[in-house]
Amino acid sequence: MKTIQFNYHRGEGFISKAIMIIGEGQCVTVPNAEDATFSHASINFGGDRFEAVMFGGYIKNGEQTVNTSKVIESYEIKVTNKVYAYLYDWCERKVGLKYDYTGVFSNVLPILMKPKKGKLYCSEANNIIYELAIGNKPNYSMSQKISPTGSRNKMRSEKDVIQIT
Repeated sequence: MKTIQFNYHRGEGFISKAIMIIGEGQCVTVPNAEDATFSHASINFGGDRFEAVMFGGYIKNGEQTVNTSKVIESYEIKVTNKVYAYLYDWCERKVGLKYDYTGVFSNVLPILMKPKKGKLYCSEANNIIYELAIGNKPNYSMSQKISPTGSRNKMRSEKDVIQIT
């Protein structure tokens, strides 16, 4: 068995605050992580981090979020070695995809809700990987409607997920 880690970040910049507003209709920075609103999500496979970032697309081991946001909460799920290898490969194959700006804004403007082939945003990728990890077939059109906070809330409600921070 191997572990996949799902991270939820909060940034302090303008774009981070805009994503928090778009994603949850609020923009608050609170000391209590339980009430936190998040602006970014990433996935760790061992020492490799995958994430979709504005102005960078889907990247592996990038420095953008290391310097601009703080991981507030992390969750782990254990999967078989075969599933781990499949999901890692899925992420590897997505590196280089463009960032899905309309996917992010679909949280507020549902008219933008159309699957965007060749594009991802951060919590969309986390949601797809989580669904695949637990053996579900992801609903790709619905994945594009999940904010970083919505993705984190989904993690908190699942029995197979362990909160580590």
